[in-house]
Amino acid sequence: MTDPRESVHKRRPTMGRVPKVTRADARAALRNPLAFIADRWTPEPRTVQRAALSAIVMSVLIVVTGGAVRLTGSGLGCPTWPKCTTDSLTATGEMGVHGAIEFGNRMLTYVLCAAVG
Repeated sequence: MTDPRESVHKRRPTMGRVPKVTRADARAALRNPLAFIADRWTPEPRTVQRAALSAIVMSVLIVVTGGAVRLTGSGLGCPTWPKCTTDSLTATGEMGVHGAIEFGNRMLTYVLCAAVG
């Protein structure tokens, strides 16, 4: 009996060579982009495990830092979004520790999005 993944591996292009995308492929990609990607790339189980672990760790961290923002009253450390002041996207020294906590939580959101993505 053959491995069902074998046919997927046979379709993979060699490194450095981009497969030609036909109109049928383009239409299929519009209908179901995830299936289109899955036909061309199958991650190793170890890669999936690492990605899942990083997503879980980052989710826990964002909950913990969100709790720190709430418990310390830092929610208004940066009173406007996305800027902390009219001139700066980052927290300034005048905002003190509350600005640092709030801004750190905001920046961790981007790390979480990358990990989950």
